[in-house]
Formats: sequence, C-alpha cells, structure tokens
Amino acid sequence: MKRNRLLVIMSEGSFTAKFWKAVGKRIKKLFALIPALFTKLVHGFNRVMALIAIRTIRRRMPINGKQIMFINFQNRYTCNAKYICEELLRRGTDCRIVFAYAAGTKKFLEEYPPEVVMVLRGSYAFYCEMAASHIWVDNALNFLWNDMPKKKDQVYFQTWHGSLGFKRLRPTSDKFARKSRLADKKTDFIISNSAFEDDVYRGTFWPTTQILRLGHARTDVLFEKDPEKLAEITARVRAFYHIPDTVRLALYAPTFRDDRGTDPYGLNFQKLRVALKLRFGGTWFILARYHFHVAKQASKLQLRGNKHYAGVINATAYADIQELMVASDVGITDYSSWLCDYVLTRRPAFIFATDYDKYNEEHGLYYPLEDSPFPVATDNDQFEKNVLFFDDEDYQRKIDAFLEWTGCVDDGHASERIVDKLVEYLN
Repeated sequence: MKRNRLLVIMSEGSFTAKFWKAVGKRIKKLFALIPALFTKLVHGFNRVMALIAIRTIRRRMPINGKQIMFINFQNRYTCNAKYICEELLRRGTDCRIVFAYAAGTKKFLEEYPPEVVMVLRGSYAFYCEMAASHIWVDNALNFLWNDMPKKKDQVYFQTWHGSLGFKRLRPTSDKFARKSRLADKKTDFIISNSAFEDDVYRGTFWPTTQILRLGHARTDVLFEKDPEKLAEITARVRAFYHIPDTVRLALYAPTFRDDRGTDPYGLNFQKLRVALKLRFGGTWFILARYHFHVAKQASKLQLRGNKHYAGVINATAYADIQELMVASDVGITDYSSWLCDYVLTRRPAFIFATDYDKYNEEHGLYYPLEDSPFPVATDNDQFEKNVLFFDDEDYQRKIDAFLEWTGCVDDGHASERIVDKLVEYLN
C-alpha cells in the first residue's frame, strides 16, 4: 500500500517537480556567480585559473566585425580615444563602440556618450568584449597588460599619448619592460603626427610596426576656428571651477618624477600672476594640474602654501586637458609633451624646470629644452624675467622652425583621417 502511494505521488509529479525546481534554482544561482568569481580570479585569488578562463573566453567568443574597443590609461573620456569616438558618432558610423573604465573611476561614467558601451576593467564582461572586438584602440600598452591573446583577425591600433615630446620614452618598471617587448609583435598600426615621432617609435617599442602619419586626433580641437564652439568649451571649463569670465587663465601642468618626488614643483604662483598681469594685462588665475602618479601629494603641497591667496585652482580632476588648453591663454610645464600640443595654438608657453640637469641625466631628453620654441627657466627669478620680457614675434618664428624641423602634420583633421582608416576594417 505504501509502495503504491509512493508511485502515485511520483506519477503525479509533485515530488519530482519540486525537486528539479529546487535544483534548477541552485544551478541558476551558481551561473549568476560566475562573472563575480571570474573577476576575483583575475585580481589574484588564483591567477592560473584566471588565465585558463581568459583563454577559454578568447577561444569561444566570436568576433563582431562592427565592434571597436577603446582603453585609455587615464580611465577617463579623454585623449585620442575621445576625439576618434566623437568623429565616429558624428558620422553615424555603423559600429558598436566599447570603452573600458577602472573601478575607481565609476563616478566619471557620465562623461561618456550614451551611445557607447561601458565595461569594468578586469571583469568577466571586459574580457568578453575584448575577445569580441574586431578593432582595439589604445593610447598606452593597455591591451597587452590584460593577458588576453590577440586573435588573428583582430586589428590593434596604437595612438600613444605624447607628441614631439621632450622626455625619452622608456619602461619605468620590470613589468612595463616585459609588456613593451610584446608591442611590436601585437600592434598592427601606430599613429604618428610627425617624422620626429616616427623615429621615436622606431627606436623604442615599435621597430617594425606600420606607422600611419595621420596626426593626433586630440589636437584637432586646438585648431577649432568656430567662435561658438570655442566659447562653449571655455564656458564649460569656467563653469566647472566657477571662474569669472573677466579672468584670464594660465595652465601649469608638470610631469611626474620616477621617484614620485614633489620637490621640483616650486613655481611661485603669486609672482607668476603679477608677471602675467604686467606683461599681458588683466587679472590671472592659475590652473594647477598634476600628473595622476603624484596628484594627491603634489596638489596638497602646492596649494597648501597658496591657500590664503585667490587665483590658484587645483585643476587635476578635470578629465580633458585639451579643453583646459583651449580655455587657457598661457601654458607652462617642465618636461610634459602636452606643451607640444599647446604650441599648435601659437599662444605663449614657458618651461619651468628646477631639476633640468638631474632629470636629463636620470630620465633623458630627446633634445635640449632650449631647442624648443619655449623660454626656459630653472628658478623663479629667471621665470619671472621670461614672462616679463616675452617676445611674441621671436616666439612665432621659433614655432615655425620647430614644426618644420619635426615634420608635424597636425592640421585639425587627424580624427577624420584616422576614422577613415578604421572604417576600412569595419567594412
């Protein structure tokens, strides 16, 4: 009788249904945990298993011929990627655009256009998108850093993030050196803006990679002639920092030192503001922007000593330095190559390098700073004189000679040429 009753219960399916329903729920929960578990593996809980999983994703994920993936080392919507993306969207290009971001930059996701797909670096979705993207666009060695082998049909474009620069390009760590040795083998194209930059690439990480001398997309905005567009960018910067329209702006953005020291950042802001007023007229604010490697300690050091003065703004948090350039009337750095972008505006620019000889000995420069168009100072007194006695006519002649010597091709249309090349592969 008991046996017959059990058979009836099983035949009616009540026991079986409940059992398999419970099992199904558990299986679903397990699969839901896979992306999170994968991310933990990638971040070091079991590196061997993570590498196996990454290569499995690569093997099984088909390539989407219409997909482009961008990674910026800044993890913000900036540099060449921003302006290439803007041109893709302006044209209405038939493609799927993916950007990667870092965990600490999630609060900046609103900077990106709504049309792009965002993925967290190191996540399960990140590796899936990386494996599925037909084109990779990079401004450092980001795609080489993530242990995802490049497929035969994927195309890797390198834009880099400097130009006509002073400081030598070289690995700054053993891991960087190991990854840089893969650059020439994995990169299909590297984009240059000059004969000078061609030589830099050939002498460093890309001795045989095909060079496309198309110009740098990020410099296009510096050639903008439309007064409304220029006013819009300037207004955006001023609104971000609540700067009055009557104030003129100077951008001070030094690079970092290998030891992450802050001693060389000794620019006397108030002395500079007075000199700028005497030479160029008007009231001046200084936008102090520091490299992300030293942003916290440098900004505290500099601004603590000037906090009782008006007119000095910590502009490190602003995503796009190109927009800061557009909004600024004067540029100042030590060895950072952004000044070689800024020179295209033909506005006054200066070099303040207190550790000139030491930096050249330890890090290395491609040419003496005096060979650039910019007046060079190693202390505040000399810097003040350079500002007070700035000769614009001589400066313009030096810019012409500098751009001719480097063979620079930037003209405000680099984004168009680069996107033309990307579209060839999308089609």
